[in-house]
Amino acid sequence: MDNAVKFSHPHGSVEIRLTEQGSHVTVSVEDHGIGIDPQIRPRIFDRFFHMEKEGEELYSGIGIGLSITRQVIQQHRGTLDVVSEPGKGSTFTISLLKWK
Repeated sequence: MDNAVKFSHPHGSVEIRLTEQGSHVTVSVEDHGIGIDPQIRPRIFDRFFHMEKEGEELYSGIGIGLSITRQVIQQHRGTLDVVSEPGKGSTFTISLLKWK
């Protein structure tokens, strides 16, 4: 959620959805911000990855948030996926098995 706010336009919105789909529960976080360039999308879950422009860091942080988040979710047999379009925003979706 922090990244959704960080990469959104000023006064933009962030939508959070919780849904139940069969044996899974999903949480989606959608922003309407800058989006993610398709060329760097495969690396956003790499440890210490930062979005840069011509060698300059665009946003502060140490670049471990998405990496750690994905690892924790995978340890719980879940998935973390992203759909993004530059200039239009991103949606990150967490899917976890339901516990009975």
